Amino acid sequence: MKNLRLLFLLSLILISCNDEVIVNNDYYLQVPESASEPHIGDHIEDISVAKWFNNHTAAITLTYDASIGNISRTMLAVDAVIERDMIMDLEMVTAKYSEPENAHYLDFIRDEMIPKGIGFFGHGHEHINHDELGYKDAYNSFSLCYELMSNWGLNPVTYAYPHARGYKGTTQLAVKRAGFIAARGYTLDEDEFLICPNEKTEPENWFYLPCVGMAKEYEYWVQSNTELTPHLQRAVDNTAWIMLMYHSVGMPEVSGYYDLDEFETDLETIKSMDFWCDHMDNITLYIYEKNSFYYLTEYMGVSGDKTRYRITFGDGFAEEIYSQPLTINLSFKDDYKFSTLEMNPSAESGRLYSIENNKVSINVIPDETTYDIFLY
Repeated sequence: MKNLRLLFLLSLILISCNDEVIVNNDYYLQVPESASEPHIGDHIEDISVAKWFNNHTAAITLTYDASIGNISRTMLAVDAVIERDMIMDLEMVTAKYSEPENAHYLDFIRDEMIPKGIGFFGHGHEHINHDELGYKDAYNSFSLCYELMSNWGLNPVTYAYPHARGYKGTTQLAVKRAGFIAARGYTLDEDEFLICPNEKTEPENWFYLPCVGMAKEYEYWVQSNTELTPHLQRAVDNTAWIMLMYHSVGMPEVSGYYDLDEFETDLETIKSMDFWCDHMDNITLYIYEKNSFYYLTEYMGVSGDKTRYRITFGDGFAEEIYSQPLTINLSFKDDYKFSTLEMNPSAESGRLYSIENNKVSINVIPDETTYDIFLY
């Protein structure tokens, strides 16, 4: 009887929201058993993944809750980011671009914005508080948003809740089941600003990632670069990911106003610090892939002056979504004095690498590709 009661309680937990449990394994592959205890080889001391891409100390995402074509002055902040060769994400409320008079903006987004480093996060089919809808209506909005973004070639990965909501567990579950793998939430608690600080390898909640609200008119948000800088420094000091949320940059008459000069100063401050500045999508994918990373090595012998290994880098995920390169750090034993690493085929960061102090870093998509590694 006790076991039956436990099974009944478990079934109530699993069958939430009056809907069947959806387990989507479409984007996960079988990890080889031999990957659990890899043999590195006699020459290689260690193979590991850097915490952040290109061995940066910390990571940052700039999110701007504004849309292309809504207000022409949206481009004030966008242009400031592009001029500095930086990266920022904007919202994608799909109902807007479903209207015939706005469809032409999609070409501008694909052809002009994305190649210049402007990304787009899902923001619902309508810009509404999805907590008020209930699970099924929220799911319908999220899934339609995801479907349209996919159809438009925008490759949806992450989401951000309109109106800084998404508090309810059922809302977060609906986002997950719609296909998004992470979602930006909101917090006023400065102790929660940092994602994956220090030794933490995963956010507290993938579907309610904290962010720092930026607005001059709200005294409980960060109002200026002077207020922001200590938070940026704390992110670097704690090797963390920090996400900023802007509204109405350079538009004093619009709700959520933030001064354009302060925004440009924020950008300069970020550039002066050791941040990996990238899309919410890419940083999310990096963390997922890093946490599932494995490698397989095989020593192939020596030919002439070249020592050859065959190495496979993988993460168990299918590359349709999980195609963010990881920074792989290799170190070699002191007994061997290699100066060059050559890869065939070439990795994302190239074919030839200089080995300095018996160490080298390469950027590789962990898609189960096998590389011939030559050391000499």
